[in-house]
Amino acid sequence: MKGLTQSELRFCDVILTQERRNGTQAVLQIYKQFTKCDSAAGKAHRLLRNPKIQNYLVKRNKELLEDLNINPLSILGEDKTLAFADIRKLFTKEGTMVAPWDLPEDIAKCVVGLDVTEKYNGKEKSITYKYRLADKGKALERLGRYLKLYDKEDRGISLQEILDGLPAVYAALLIKLMKVEQLGPQKQIEG
Repeated sequence: MKGLTQSELRFCDVILTQERRNGTQAVLQIYKQFTKCDSAAGKAHRLLRNPKIQNYLVKRNKELLEDLNINPLSILGEDKTLAFADIRKLFTKEGTMVAPWDLPEDIAKCVVGLDVTEKYNGKEKSITYKYRLADKGKALERLGRYLKLYDKEDRGISLQEILDGLPAVYAALLIKLMKVEQLGPQKQIEG
């Protein structure tokens, strides 16, 4: 990129490949003259405030995400897979656990851990698989938040919101039913 030194470009590449994107650690790795965190933090702060570096980081990050095909739709798709996984697919019709290489793709994506136990009974060997799956509740919660199904406070839904969501004829019928219910059982018989 024009306008950036080789050290600045290496600094950017280190930043982009770090899990926590720590500027101070990137400076310590690239600029060998910095040996103390305090001075490295100052250099990192100056580098990260440089508009050329900021633009380069944004551009490269976008390119990396595109190369990896990571976008909001792919993330939502993965959350959907986790949220709606059907554990029945972990078993054969006979009730035995499916081997890892035979798992359907959607179920394999949900596996976060696998324990394999081998037992020997004489000459016979039996293998048992124990799968640990991703948290279905968390995936559902993330999807719900994305769809704005929940507020920070669970305020419930108002009658007006229900009525606004109904076609006019149903809303009018619901209002009539509510009026009848408010009259009480004796009034309903008379009316």
